[in-house]
Amino acid sequence: RISLLPGRKLILRGNHDFWWSSLTQLRCSLPENMHALQNDAYDAGDVVFCGSRGWILPQPGNTEAVRGKAGSQDEKIYRREVMRLEMSLKAARQLAGDRPVFAMMHYPPLLPEYACGGTEFTRLMTQYGVLRCVYGHLHGPSLQRGYNGLYNGVQYDLVSCDALGFVLKEVSL
Repeated sequence: RISLLPGRKLILRGNHDFWWSSLTQLRCSLPENMHALQNDAYDAGDVVFCGSRGWILPQPGNTEAVRGKAGSQDEKIYRREVMRLEMSLKAARQLAGDRPVFAMMHYPPLLPEYACGGTEFTRLMTQYGVLRCVYGHLHGPSLQRGYNGLYNGVQYDLVSCDALGFVLKEVSL
């Protein structure tokens, strides 16, 4: 079990987490050394963490349509996740003061083809002064599309299990 590993574990919802219906119920059922993030932030002492699930990114250069389908269900979810990330970032900024803020996302907030214009997620992370963002979701051949590097002052790291060979990655200041 993950809870038996040393340290505090922060989790957030992914695209297959249909069982996660009530944040209150989930938090009550988690072991003491685990915390679920959703529309809020977590004070870890030297760093404050926040995050959002994220969603499928719009077509590059077209922030109005997700996968070319304006008004689609994907677009609605994308917009909702942008709002959720901003709520989490506001909470983190309020808690952090001068301390660094790290963000966590399930879906990639940035892919190489978006590096010229970014996304709403990257715009918000830059605006709120996020130092580092870790994300997952990518597996198999899609790992090649992962973005690792500095973008507008934020360090992005793909940390999906497949990308890391199922080995933990230390993410520090």
